[in-house]
Amino acid sequence: MAKEELLAKLSAKIEVGRFYFPNVDRADGFGLHKPRAYQGYRNLVLDFLVFSYQLFERDDAVEHLGLAEKLQRYFTTYVFELLDPKNFLKETEKLTNRKFSKDHSIEDLLKNESSFFNELTEADVFWG
Repeated sequence: MAKEELLAKLSAKIEVGRFYFPNVDRADGFGLHKPRAYQGYRNLVLDFLVFSYQLFERDDAVEHLGLAEKLQRYFTTYVFELLDPKNFLKETEKLTNRKFSKDHSIEDLLKNESSFFNELTEADVFWG
């Protein structure tokens, strides 16, 4: 997929994100001349995506992959804190008597699948 297509998709995701993470109204009139969805200060969660967009838009984006990863981790962390998936899973289990997560990590899998560890290592994707 071309860079322009990927940027267009990210831009669309940012716009959809405005429905979930609306701008912050500090009651100071900032942005009142803009359409309603853009009034106020952009939500921090969306800032991480906007900064990523601006970074990847650059010709030298490949030189800033460490920053891109940091932006991604901040985005994921803030959304994780807002959604609180661990609590959601606990509440869902209480209400449905079903468990939707086994609380397993790669280490749990590798205890029984040592050949899989070797495949991951050979492919240079395992962080050990």
